[in-house]
Amino acid sequence: MQDQAPEPGTDHKPRGSVGGILPGMQETRPKQHRPDRARFIEAAALALLAMGLGLLHLAHPPRYDELFHVLAAQSWAADGTLRIGDGEYRRAPLFTILLGSLFSWFGDGLVVARSAPLVANSILVAAIFLWTRSVADRGTAWIAALMFALSINSIYLSLFIRFYSLHALLFFLATISTHALLTRQTLTWPSRAALAITALACFALAMQLQVTTLVGMAAIGTWWFLTVAAPRIVADVRGGRALRWAALGAASACAAGLAAFFGQDILRELWQTYTFQALWARGTSASIYHWILLGSFPTFYSLLPAVICAGLYRNAPIATFATIIFGVGLAVHSFGGMRGEHYIYYLMPFFVVLCALALASLLQSLPVLVATAWTHLDVRPWPQRYKALPALVLGAATIAFIWASNPALYRTARFVQEGPGFLHPQHQVDWGAARGPLREAARNADVVVSTNGLSALRDLGRLDVEFSATILFETETGEEFSRYGVTGKPVIGSARSLEVLMDCFTSGLVISEREQFGSEIYGITPAAVTLLEKRATRLPIPEGS
Repeated sequence: MQDQAPEPGTDHKPRGSVGGILPGMQETRPKQHRPDRARFIEAAALALLAMGLGLLHLAHPPRYDELFHVLAAQSWAADGTLRIGDGEYRRAPLFTILLGSLFSWFGDGLVVARSAPLVANSILVAAIFLWTRSVADRGTAWIAALMFALSINSIYLSLFIRFYSLHALLFFLATISTHALLTRQTLTWPSRAALAITALACFALAMQLQVTTLVGMAAIGTWWFLTVAAPRIVADVRGGRALRWAALGAASACAAGLAAFFGQDILRELWQTYTFQALWARGTSASIYHWILLGSFPTFYSLLPAVICAGLYRNAPIATFATIIFGVGLAVHSFGGMRGEHYIYYLMPFFVVLCALALASLLQSLPVLVATAWTHLDVRPWPQRYKALPALVLGAATIAFIWASNPALYRTARFVQEGPGFLHPQHQVDWGAARGPLREAARNADVVVSTNGLSALRDLGRLDVEFSATILFETETGEEFSRYGVTGKPVIGSARSLEVLMDCFTSGLVISEREQFGSEIYGITPAAVTLLEKRATRLPIPEGS
C-alpha cells in the first residue's frame, strides 16, 4: 500500500513527532554543540580522577633515576645548563628543560617536578576517552579510560619524575592523528594538513624523549601495510601480468636498498641500542612482559585471544588497529635488551582500548544471555517492568566478582592507600630524615663515598666517589675509578677499591641505603661490608630514615 497524501489544510508531521509549530515561529533544531560539550565534560572528569589519584602521594622520597632530571633541572633554572656535580645529564633534555622552566616559575622541589608527569598522564586519560568515543562508542570509551586511569602502572608513572607519561601522551596523539589521516577519506585539505603536522611534531618530540618511538612507528607501519597497502597491491597485481613484474621489481629494489642500508653506521648503532642491557637488567627474559601483564590485567590478558575476537566482533577496524600496534610493539620489546613495565607504557592505551571493546561486547550481550538462560530455566515470566532486572543484577555481580577476585585491583587500592613505597623500597628511603648527622659527618670527612651519588649531591651537597657496580658498568671504560659522565665523579664497585680509598685517606664517610648494603649490583658488595665492619664505625642516624 502507498502512503496517502495529507488532506488539504491539515498539518503533516513526521511519524513520531510530538506537538507542532506555533504560527509565526520557525522550527528550531536542537543545538549541535551540546553532545560535544557533554563529551568534553566527561573527559575532564576522567582527567580529574586520574589527577586526584596522583595528588595523594606527590611528596614521597625520590628514586635514583628521578634525581637525574631534578638536579639537572635545578641547574637549568639557575644558569641554563644541565649540569649535575661535575658532569652533565643529556638524556631527554626536553623533559629536563620543562622541569627547569617549572622550577623557575614555581620554585624547585619534588612536588613541582611531579606535576609534569601527573598532568601529562591526566591528559592522556582524557585523550583515550575522546578518541575511543569518536571511533567506537561512549560505553567503550568510559571502560578504556577507567581501565587506564586505575592501572597501578599508570598511577605510579604519573608520580615518577621521568619522561614516560609525556612520551606515552605524545605517541598516542601522533598515532591517532596518523590513523585519522590514513582512514578518513572525507577529510578536507586543511584538516589533513593539521593532522599531518600534529603527527610529525608529536613523533619528533616523542623520539627526542625515547628512541623506542621507532618501535611504535614500526608497529604503525605494519598496520598500514597489512590493512591498507597489501590488499591494494594484491588487487592490482591480480589485475594484470605487467603489474606483477612491476611489484616483483619494486620488492627486489626495496630488498636491495635495505641490504645496502644495513651496513650503515646508523643501523648498526640502532641495533646496539636495541640489544644493550644494563647490569641491573641482566637475568630478565623475553617472557617478562607476559608476567607483568598477567599481574596487571589478569582477567583480560589470560583470555587475550578471546578478547581479540570479542573486540573484532564489536568493532573490527579499531580492534585490528589496537591489536597490531600493541602486539607488534610488545613482541619487539620482549626481545630487546632493556625490559621493564615503563618501556611498554606507551603501548598500553591500545591494549586497554582492545579490552574495553571486548568488555563492552560482553556487557551488551548480557541481556540476551540472561533472557535465554531464564527461558531454559522455565521460570515464571517476570512482570514487564522488571524485565531488565536480571541482566542488571548479573552485570553488577560480574563487575563485583571481577573486582573481588582480581589481584591487580587490590594492588591498585593498596597503592592508593600506601603510596609508591608499596612497589619500590627506594621510595621509603628518607635522606632528609638523616640529613643532619650525615652533613656533619661529611663536613669532617676527607672523602665521601655513597651508593646513591645523586641523593648525596642533593641532600648533602657533596660526593667524592660513588660505589655501585651498575653505575660503574655505564662509565666509558667500565674500569674501577672511571668517571661517570653524568656526575663527573669516580665510581668503584669492589671491596679492593674501597680498601684503597681507606688506605689513602685519614678519615672518610661511606653512606649506603639499607637495600643497597650487601648488594653485588646496586651498592656495597658483601666483601666490602666485611671490610667496613672490620675497619669502620657505624654512624648513629634516625631509624625512620
